[in-house]
Amino acid sequence: GDGTTDNNLAFRACLKSGKIYRLTNEKIYGIATQLDFDEFRDGGFIGESHDIQFINSQSNGRSYKGSTVKWIGGASTGAIFNISTKPIGVEHTNAFNDLIFGLTLKDVLFDGNDLIDYGLYGNRISGADVRNITASRTMKHGIYLNGIYSGNYTTMTAFRNNGCGITIGRAALDFGWNIAQTNAAFMQDLWGYSNGYDGLFDEVSNPLWGYGVGLFVHRSAGVTGVRCENNDGPNLVFS
Repeated sequence: GDGTTDNNLAFRACLKSGKIYRLTNEKIYGIATQLDFDEFRDGGFIGESHDIQFINSQSNGRSYKGSTVKWIGGASTGAIFNISTKPIGVEHTNAFNDLIFGLTLKDVLFDGNDLIDYGLYGNRISGADVRNITASRTMKHGIYLNGIYSGNYTTMTAFRNNGCGITIGRAALDFGWNIAQTNAAFMQDLWGYSNGYDGLFDEVSNPLWGYGVGLFVHRSAGVTGVRCENNDGPNLVFS
């Protein structure tokens, strides 16, 4: 929790145990190599309930209290936390072994340090309990989830990401997948603000960029309480 040590191996050992571990409040846990939640079932992390306060809304100044997982590696096309049995961008099969079960993830901020493409990335996830998660300073997407089934995703926030904030179900567009949908997943209180820092949004050539929340949902998905503001691109994309 010193912000400079790579905690990947320690985190993986915790996940492999199948238990839920608590992160210490106001500690910064460095990650220098992508943390994969792949062959495991159950388990996860609970941080301390965090709070984001604006210092100066014009400059996007802010103070943060809580448990932070921060990218301390070099420039990367990966994710800080990859909840998937496959590498980033690789489509899954419908096989049972490609499904992640029972993840618990609460009260954590993922800080991309303006170096890594994704904060929280996931696909083929069933029965997850994801609450009070924040992602900031990623290069592409703060939170990027596809193929989520029968889970609860509550109070997810993305702010000050270079690309987009929260993205649900977009892999068909980005990677040409056939299976990227949500099914019977419940999402509540999604907040995307001050994203699009790379300035690459363009109404004609790059319209689906720099948004706060992007919902490319499929069937039986419940979404309530979406807030978007001060993004360089569209505040909300619904497709």
